[in-house]
Amino acid sequence: MECKKPEVDKMRYKAVQVYKYLELHKDRYVTKQELSIFMDGMNERTIRDIINWIRNKKVMIISTSAKKGYKLADPKNADDIEEVKHMWAEVDHRQLELESMKKCCSKFLKDVESKQEEQANG
Repeated sequence: MECKKPEVDKMRYKAVQVYKYLELHKDRYVTKQELSIFMDGMNERTIRDIINWIRNKKVMIISTSAKKGYKLADPKNADDIEEVKHMWAEVDHRQLELESMKKCCSKFLKDVESKQEEQANG
């Protein structure tokens, strides 16, 4: 079973706007709230979806639990390089958590299907 998140309408246009805003403020972190205001009240979930869409285009945008907001990574900035390493460690940890959650979901659904088959076969 493939589960996909729907893409935001006009994603490319919105992504370009967000990217340009981050580029304009590349020396600092930009909060979701700030981006929401810039994007005319767009909700935070949509902002996150846009950030991830941009990242999927191979643009490194930093966000970690240690800092609030998003920042375009500068490969010449030692602090940014360290933040990307920190982000990578957080992503690895989160990936392990998600894999565990996925196994739990899979087991639950298999158990449900098994019980349904038992009831159907009576």
